Amino acid sequence: MNILEFKLLLAQSEFTLKEVLEILAKDENSYVRALVSKNPNTPKETLEILAKDENYWVRKRQIFFCSCTCCKKSKHSKRDS
Repeated sequence: MNILEFKLLLAQSEFTLKEVLEILAKDENSYVRALVSKNPNTPKETLEILAKDENYWVRKRQIFFCSCTCCKKSKHSKRDS
């Protein structure tokens, strides 16, 4: 298993600590960030940051799975490139 595969596993695991998810939310790989945004253990503050991610797919995935106020507002906005 390489480091990326390990990060992807951590990002989607329900057993990953919130502190680890906060670190993975800043990862350079957008797939890792997208999985963090989907993880139910990701802290609200981290989800709010991911809602503004530079990568459209991270934002979209985060908005789809998140129920925080900032993300609900984004669900109704147009796709921004």
